[in-house]
Amino acid sequence: MLTKQDMRRRLRAAIDAVGGVRAFSRRHRISAAYVSKAARGEMTFGPKIARALDVRAVEGWEER
Repeated sequence: MLTKQDMRRRLRAAIDAVGGVRAFSRRHRISAAYVSKAARGEMTFGPKIARALDVRAVEGWEER
């Protein structure tokens, strides 16, 4: 299971790999402001960013 910190790291790495926030945003058709805020931890990760990072949100249960 990935943590929020793991997701931010993956997002930053993906942004760097394509040359910046604007390039990532254009490639995945996501608002640059949204991508930037998500990378800084100011917004939650939604389905568009999850899809761009090839991950999915899951919920689960654990025993106490």
